[in-house]
Amino acid sequence: GAVPGGGIMGNLTLAVAVLSYAGQLNLTVIADRDTCPDLEVLAQGTRAALDDLERSVCHTGAMRWNLLLR
Repeated sequence: GAVPGGGIMGNLTLAVAVLSYAGQLNLTVIADRDTCPDLEVLAQGTRAALDDLERSVCHTGAMRWNLLLR
């Protein structure tokens, strides 16, 4: 599937890219782990929120999403 991309440079320490395509939602999080030590907390919260959204909206279980950490 398609994977959104991006990068960090300068004083940016976190970048989030989202792409919705062909019935699939893809999220990419790119971070400087030295300045964003709680990246896993963000990932866990995002996963939980997407799971909640899937349960409340898609009773068929047809929602597909991916979270890529870099």
